[in-house]
Amino acid sequence: MVQLRNLNIDPYVYFRAMPPPGGKLKGMLNFIRLLQQRFPGLKVGSVNPVTSLPSS
Repeated sequence: MVQLRNLNIDPYVYFRAMPPPGGKLKGMLNFIRLLQQRFPGLKVGSVNPVTSLPSS
């Protein structure tokens, strides 16, 4: 599980998962979607796990 309350994630994992900077800002919702796409079994949450994300 990745705890996103304080963005408690290894910076090396974060920078490998995110595309290089530039262009339009991505935002946290897109970051969570990217993590879920790249790591299908990953659970995202803090005190209350995320069960679904709004569609874009």
